[in-house]
Amino acid sequence: MRLLPRFPARAETEKEAQRKRAEAELAISTKRLASLIDELRLAVSEAQRTGE
Repeated sequence: MRLLPRFPARAETEKEAQRKRAEAELAISTKRLASLIDELRLAVSEAQRTGE
């Protein structure tokens, strides 16, 4: 009797790699969003200070 290859384990490895990539992309996007929020806060603060 021949043993079947372990495709589920390989698929799980690929799924794990995809999850890690997605987490990394989310972290980058979150940092970028925080940066944009900081820029917006500065712009609003400047506009309020100068009365614009």
